[in-house]
Amino acid sequence: MKSMKTTKQIGVLSVAVLNFLAVSWTHADTIKQPVEPASRLRGFTVDQMSTGTLYKAATVWKANGVRYMMRPWYRAGGRSPSESWKRMLDALPAQLDEAKRLNMTVVLALFEIPNEHQRTYPSDGKWNEHFWDDASNSNVLAQCWRDVATLCKDRDQEIWFDLLNEPLDWRDLYKTAYPKNWPLWAQGAIDAIRQIDTRHLVVVEAGPGSLSWGVRKLQPLKGGGIIYSTHFYQPQSYTHQGISDLRSTDLQHAYLQRQRPYPGNFDQDGGNWDKGRLRQEIQCLIDFQRR
Repeated sequence: MKSMKTTKQIGVLSVAVLNFLAVSWTHADTIKQPVEPASRLRGFTVDQMSTGTLYKAATVWKANGVRYMMRPWYRAGGRSPSESWKRMLDALPAQLDEAKRLNMTVVLALFEIPNEHQRTYPSDGKWNEHFWDDASNSNVLAQCWRDVATLCKDRDQEIWFDLLNEPLDWRDLYKTAYPKNWPLWAQGAIDAIRQIDTRHLVVVEAGPGSLSWGVRKLQPLKGGGIIYSTHFYQPQSYTHQGISDLRSTDLQHAYLQRQRPYPGNFDQDGGNWDKGRLRQEIQCLIDFQRR
């Protein structure tokens, strides 16, 4: 390893199902002994990280990484989201033990913030706006990562902390692209982690949502060991075709009759898409890495 006084830059492109393009690792001088990222990850996202799932991923699919969707609202099962979150944390040590035994990287990705206050939002169809205007979500986000950092700080294995999946505020889609509050919230979560854990890498998704161009205006954050990640589901009218249709045999048959060819024209996403267009769309990530 080079001296930790040297700022490091890495570029890692994993297989698409892991949903990561990690374009930069900055401020390494603030990290004591980070667990080095694997040269290339092969794996996928899982909604339950049971020991059986990990074993099958490693032995059958030959994966060396999984990304765990932490969804305390979805998994609540009649409990409060905070109770659901605690149950996830209670199960986590055994799951991480199994991942270490299998030599697998684990990306802990927070998909939902377990904040009971979200129940008070008006039912006016503007949940997304109320979410980003609610400062208590930032506080709960930071506390969630304090909880995780406390569990992981002494673990000598590769664990990434993915702060929040696909941050998106529709109001900012064509302004900053990422939610205007997101850099502040992300920095608060990073600060909370680094007060406890200086070992493990932090993932910051730029958004917007599952699109790639939030990095155009994003400024690097402080705290060390940061990977900037994007999800690249472009063009969405191609990548998401059929998702809402595959619910019955008849619908599957109808979908198969109207599959859209690629390369092709996708007006919803701005016209023609081919290899050249993909290179054009991903250039903002390359520019961010170089910058």
